[in-house]
Amino acid sequence: MGAAIGNLLTANGLRVTTLTEGRSEASLARAEAADMTSVSISDIADCDIFLSIVPPAEARSLTEALVAAGAFRAHKPLYVDCNAIAPDEVVAIADVITTAGCRFADAGIVGGAPTGAGARSPLFYVSGEHAGLMEPLADYGLDIKLLDAPVGSASALKMAVAGISKGMTGILSLMIMVAERAGVADAFMEQLERSQPGLVSWGERQIPTLDRRAYRWVAEMDALERLAQEIPGGESLYAGLAELYAWIAQEADGNEDLSHLLSRFPRPN
Repeated sequence: MGAAIGNLLTANGLRVTTLTEGRSEASLARAEAADMTSVSISDIADCDIFLSIVPPAEARSLTEALVAAGAFRAHKPLYVDCNAIAPDEVVAIADVITTAGCRFADAGIVGGAPTGAGARSPLFYVSGEHAGLMEPLADYGLDIKLLDAPVGSASALKMAVAGISKGMTGILSLMIMVAERAGVADAFMEQLERSQPGLVSWGERQIPTLDRRAYRWVAEMDALERLAQEIPGGESLYAGLAELYAWIAQEADGNEDLSHLLSRFPRPN
């Protein structure tokens, strides 16, 4: 998502910088393809708006690393946390950032990463006192919707949407594997085609790359577990989905259940 958003912004004429030190070869290639400029951690805050778009489990550690490196001593950009994390985690990050003297906004990204020529931006819901300072990025291709609500609200909205989309993907995957084990997977898929064709179409979009993305979703399910813990069944539901996605991430190669699932929804050529 980060490289895709960077590419959208650079394609619309904005200079975008990024950290590349310690990144994987794949991450470096994506940054280069997006025409983003590599800078050091001490210079990364030399900008007007800082967008944090990282794997959810790394959102807070990135903030702490930036502060520890003195990134905000000379420059005080608007820091926008765009990660799929729980509202209480966003508030904790905001405390770190505002203590460093920066303004802060909470953003929840809803929609897929923009890809290809003429791609549209996902929707950025933004909340907090300084949310309006992100509006100039609308001139460079971002679809921004301001919420008249405090920090944590945009993330709560994003997590609620993710709870449906990634929850549905997890439940569908689980039931296909259950049907495979019971020897009724063909009949099960035929029934879904008759009664839930939209769900099958959803699976065709989401499941082919599930083994590559599941590791990123564990932290989101953990966040949803906390967010839903006061509602009966909520905590255990998302704890179970976190366990499922962790298992998929660990068993990406060679597991029979997972192989059968992915064979139902092959990756496009």
